[in-house]
Amino acid sequence: MISQPRTSTNPLPRNRRPSRGVAAGLLILAAFLGACGAGDSGVDPSERLCNGEAGLGALIQGRAEPLAFCLDDDDVSVTLTAFDRYDVSAGMNTPDGAFRIRMVFALRPDFPVSLVPVPTLDEAIMYPGRAWIYYEETPDGGDAIGSLEVTGGALRLGFSDENVLTGMLEDITLTMRYPATGNAVGTRTLSKGFFSLSVKSADAAR
Repeated sequence: MISQPRTSTNPLPRNRRPSRGVAAGLLILAAFLGACGAGDSGVDPSERLCNGEAGLGALIQGRAEPLAFCLDDDDVSVTLTAFDRYDVSAGMNTPDGAFRIRMVFALRPDFPVSLVPVPTLDEAIMYPGRAWIYYEETPDGGDAIGSLEVTGGALRLGFSDENVLTGMLEDITLTMRYPATGNAVGTRTLSKGFFSLSVKSADAAR
């Protein structure tokens, strides 16, 4: 069984309403969630990831036990920067430790579109077809490890504008390391995930 904790880590006020065009992205997201109702990566076929109700959900594999990372929309920070890049940051605390996901990718006029995950923020800022994916975990009583390299997978953007964004994560494998030493320490895979988020703030320089 996958543990599916839901926590409120940093509630942020909504200050924008979704545009009418979000319906297209939500239809794509709904189709994906329906497909997740069975065959959940061999963990438990009867479970749906985050019960299909989170603003951001991801199944993280490669740990001793898979982790369902589930947060409501209000608990995920989403900023649209001066470079027309979404900066998505989410953190979750559980009895096992603290977990964090961060993603940076471009506001796109075309969708649905598949973005290539990359390991550096600069690549995501320079190239609109790429997305920076970062994952970090700190075991209770242990040292933090963070992602260093990205191998394969995709971020599929269903819809995006200045108010909302929706999409999916598919089989993104991350090489992990200890930040203090740079030593590699295994891998983690975001085997599947989804997001349906509202933009909480926009950079004043836009």
